Amino acid sequence: MRLSENGNKFTYLIKVCHEVDDKYVVTNATGFAIDIDYYAKKFEVKNPLKENDLVLVTCAHALNDKSNATIEVRRLEDQEFISELEVPFIKLSWDIALLVVKGAAKGANCDRFGELADDGSIANCETLLQLGHLGDLVWSVFIGRAAYPCVKSFKPSGRDESEPFGRATCGGYVSNSLKTTPTYRILGDMWNANYFATHKEKKFMFQKKLRASIPIIQCVGFSCTDDACSGGPVLNTQGKIVGMIVGQSNDCQIAIHVTVLEKFLKNNLIAAQEVDEKEKQPQGGGHSSKDAKRGKKKELIDKDPPK
Repeated sequence: MRLSENGNKFTYLIKVCHEVDDKYVVTNATGFAIDIDYYAKKFEVKNPLKENDLVLVTCAHALNDKSNATIEVRRLEDQEFISELEVPFIKLSWDIALLVVKGAAKGANCDRFGELADDGSIANCETLLQLGHLGDLVWSVFIGRAAYPCVKSFKPSGRDESEPFGRATCGGYVSNSLKTTPTYRILGDMWNANYFATHKEKKFMFQKKLRASIPIIQCVGFSCTDDACSGGPVLNTQGKIVGMIVGQSNDCQIAIHVTVLEKFLKNNLIAAQEVDEKEKQPQGGGHSSKDAKRGKKKELIDKDPPK
């Protein structure tokens, strides 16, 4: 299948080694490469990264709260890991992060990118493809379907441009989808107060803090319940990325919709340019260049406080 053969060129295995109770534990996730230059031009902003840096999109929960963590990545068809990484952009409440592999884009094996779909509309029962790995089964291809339709664009539920999906979290969200049939699914339909109450035996470390109004794809048939599949791209039959896997609810897989991924990229690229412009201005009032750098880190790494 050509779609899967092309996908293994931009899909990466992410290995995170972190400390738990004085022991080192290895957890895995999936990520996919994007052409950050293309999106900087699309949004009419300057690319804040270096020319040869490779950018991977993945889920934030795989990288957050990992004490003394070391992160390594490798493309699914390669044999060696790369460890020179940075995490410049992360938004925990949307469960999206960018990994930057320093200097990797200059290699001949790292010039393939996944393409975000311009049209994210998805029909009910439409065939979808997911790339990732299940446990030790590295480079697995899953074929599934959309269990509910998605629309091309979404009406913002929040007034703040930086929080277009509002600030209500899944932990306290009460879904009304049984009373009113929604046009599309949101995270709060899958993970909500009732769901958490009926699954008390499980620990939901990050799900309760996610924004409830984030648009998602409700998927079935992927059979990938392992956290190592989190961050894996979901493709349509044209080979375009329409979503990113973040977890499972009951017997359905949950993928963050492509419009959210693109909004994340746009917000962070614009914020990075604004910070860069501020740093170039003459420093007044006793502020040093170190203060500017601290401000940059605070703006770009958006770690939302617990609710």
